[in-house]
Amino acid sequence: MNKTFSLFKGLRFEAYQCPKCKKKFFSEKQATNIARTIDALRLKEKYPRQIVAIGHSRGLTLPKDIVEFFGLDRKGAKVVIVPNIAKKTIELRTD
Repeated sequence: MNKTFSLFKGLRFEAYQCPKCKKKFFSEKQATNIARTIDALRLKEKYPRQIVAIGHSRGLTLPKDIVEFFGLDRKGAKVVIVPNIAKKTIELRTD
């Protein structure tokens, strides 16, 4: 197999090509990378959300795209809230 590149949805990905039949193949690692890259393209730069009341606390909903991409739809999924007072930002990190 020879290393080559393949175009998919306007993106260039590394692939392997059979020298005899000229068919292109992807390794499992390459296919995973392609799937992750294409999934990432679905994500928007910003997702405006409104804060909602949950008892005496406040919360927000996460868009389906974000939940699926970061694997937050699995049971027991957690995020860490990281406030940055100097920048007046809140960052969510997955574990």
